[in-house]
Amino acid sequence: MELCRDASMWLLEFQEANVVTLPWLSEPVLQQCWLPPSNQLYKVNVDGAIFKATNESGVGAIIRDANGLVVLALSQRIHAPLGPLEVEAKAFESGLEFAVEVGLQEFILEGDSLNVVHALQGLTLLNGNKPVHLLAKHAISIV
Repeated sequence: MELCRDASMWLLEFQEANVVTLPWLSEPVLQQCWLPPSNQLYKVNVDGAIFKATNESGVGAIIRDANGLVVLALSQRIHAPLGPLEVEAKAFESGLEFAVEVGLQEFILEGDSLNVVHALQGLTLLNGNKPVHLLAKHAISIV
């Protein structure tokens, strides 16, 4: 279990360190930080990605404990050409199912799609969702 957690963290660190900067982007991007859940709770962050070249999508989910440590992560390829709102909704669904499958009963579910969050009513919005988005994009490499 610890090896999986370490591997997940190393993968995310590698991917974050190798993100290509876009010189044509003139405005600075506001980086929001991730906040850990309160004691005794887990936080499940979700995000989706679209792969136009292959007409597919991907979703990612990261489960963290109250200390902010990654407990589990999910990267899933979807063999369907989903739109932006659909893939974000699928990410919420996959993250919820993932959390329940691993035995979590109480947790916070967060994502960066305001439309999905509003549709689900009562869930927390998170804009600093970069690691989960990287997992969703990673899904293109899953066979």
